[in-house]
Amino acid sequence: MARRRLRTCFEKQWKKIRTKHDNLKRLRINEYKAWQYANTRKSYWRIANSPINSIYFSVHDINTPITPYISEGCDFLGFNLRQYKSNKGMQLLIKPSKASVKKARETIKNVFKQLWEMSVGDLIAKLNPIIRGIGNYWSSQVAKKIFENLDTYIWIKIRKHLKHLHRNKPFKWIYRRYLKTDFMK
Repeated sequence: MARRRLRTCFEKQWKKIRTKHDNLKRLRINEYKAWQYANTRKSYWRIANSPINSIYFSVHDINTPITPYISEGCDFLGFNLRQYKSNKGMQLLIKPSKASVKKARETIKNVFKQLWEMSVGDLIAKLNPIIRGIGNYWSSQVAKKIFENLDTYIWIKIRKHLKHLHRNKPFKWIYRRYLKTDFMK
């Protein structure tokens, strides 16, 4: 199943018929089969399990041409796999993909929309498991900057929510009421 997803990931990058054909030729597939495969109208997921792929995309064949596509980046299971140049040579970094980050932001945004007029306790009770789940899923990868951006995004949303709940109060009052640390209370 994972190999099929990986094949699908590569095939989505080969959008034009000529590109598909040239890349299949690089994988040592004969001319007739390469054109037959490049001209198909099947979806990527169906093609990934086709007999052409099963025969020609063996582990041996896929090991050599993977580096040009990894250097461009590939999205897989909510993560972006990409090889970067560093002082020590090439380094593979796995980061949360842009689509995954966008989906997480949309989820948080929807929670704020649902609980717009509700109390802060209800909001926190609803947000905590979502944030914990996102953090656990991304924690094993390179995600420091993304966590910082998400933290800033949540902070801005909370500030707007509190300002909406207490329209006539200054932010200093809101800060003292809600955002004091535990040891200062």
